[in-house]
Amino acid sequence: CQLRDAGYSQNEAELMLFPRALADGLPESEARGTIKSAFRYPPRDPPRGSPVIGTRNGAEPKPMVYRKIAIESTRLPTPMEDAAITFLRTKFFADEFVAIGEGYEKKNGQISMAITPGTARARDTWIADIKLRGMDGVFPFLDGLFVRVNPMKDASGRADKDAAVYRDILIESDEGNLEDQLGSILKIGLPIPAIVYSGDRSVQAHVRIDAPDEATYRERFGVLRQYCVEALALKIDLKNINPSRYSRFPGAKRIRRDHDTKEKILDQAGSPIIDLQTLLLVDRPGKPWDEWVLSLPVDDGLPEIKSLVTIV
Repeated sequence: CQLRDAGYSQNEAELMLFPRALADGLPESEARGTIKSAFRYPPRDPPRGSPVIGTRNGAEPKPMVYRKIAIESTRLPTPMEDAAITFLRTKFFADEFVAIGEGYEKKNGQISMAITPGTARARDTWIADIKLRGMDGVFPFLDGLFVRVNPMKDASGRADKDAAVYRDILIESDEGNLEDQLGSILKIGLPIPAIVYSGDRSVQAHVRIDAPDEATYRERFGVLRQYCVEALALKIDLKNINPSRYSRFPGAKRIRRDHDTKEKILDQAGSPIIDLQTLLLVDRPGKPWDEWVLSLPVDDGLPEIKSLVTIV
């Protein structure tokens, strides 16, 4: 309530309070519900006579702001061959459990997209099966295929509590054209094991942050998300904070659908149009988290520093 009264948004409150709530053992759903409940009511006047949360000596703090970085629109590269196997080998170790789930058409009064909880198998088991039966044999689905961004502890893994490590964060946006999205992603500066094209509106990057625990993972997501939004003009969904978040699995097929109604889009012959989720890049280098976070372009209100060689 104090955060609300002090003018923070609900998203900002979640990013600030989730790590503490999780560290204290509070379920994410309960923490989210509590914050949502507080923001149902209008803000009151901030408390008088004592500092508001986040203030010093009663004065409002200056929030951290990042400078905007010039982005170059980048054409999507030619999709990589053997996308599924290359992705699995790049992202996961041999004995790690990788959870993959298919999208499917579910009729419940209206057409909607749903995703299964997924099946977790060892990375090399998936690879051997794909080599034996091919992608269509292992994944005979036409409404997209999804993979959890981090490996699971075992074959039953399907949720945040089942994440074995907190290694990668999904960065993607449905806004803007694909070339601008890719240009922004290439400016992030952290290691990026894989960049995938969803087959529709987004370029998706698996960004390496190597967090030691879930609370730190969520804190780092908050920093990375703010940097992407403010410096790179890349709007990131707050739901990507989950360490078990689904992302698009390259090499899979998906039926083209209307974004609003989810109805299939047909070609002139009346057949569904099939798009492919592809793998664009792997192993893009970057700074480790501790170095990266110190190099961020913080906007201190002063003009940007210029090199003497550029001044005539």
